[in-house]
Amino acid sequence: MPYTENSIVIKGSAKDIFNCILKLEQWPKFISSIKYSKIIGTHEGKELHKMKSIICGIPSSWKSYLVAAEPYKKINYRQVEGFCDRMEGVWILNDHSNGIHVTLIHDFDFKLPILDFVFKPILIKYVIIISDRILQGIKSKIESAR
Repeated sequence: MPYTENSIVIKGSAKDIFNCILKLEQWPKFISSIKYSKIIGTHEGKELHKMKSIICGIPSSWKSYLVAAEPYKKINYRQVEGFCDRMEGVWILNDHSNGIHVTLIHDFDFKLPILDFVFKPILIKYVIIISDRILQGIKSKIESAR
């Protein structure tokens, strides 16, 4: 099971960062890699989001929903459709001397295990790149509002 972990320190409040993360439909306005993000319905009683991105010229789309949230500390979400058979993510916000340390974790399985040896390194790199761009976008959005 591939696992990625990206993090960044953001100068801002945990509340503002937390709320920015939850407003997925706003992400295309400040994260250039995210081309589309809309609420398209519900899944298990929770908002279902459809998102599209382009990284290194490679398009991708997925649907995900919020599983659980601990206000201003942690957000768990799950992908229900996309390029992975299973993808779960966690946002963790911790106090840091220079602001808030934000960690974005992905734990996932590729849809075609027989091709793991070919596609797993590419998929891991893709997840790392998009995660970094999301974190950088949120950092820019929060810090520019200060």
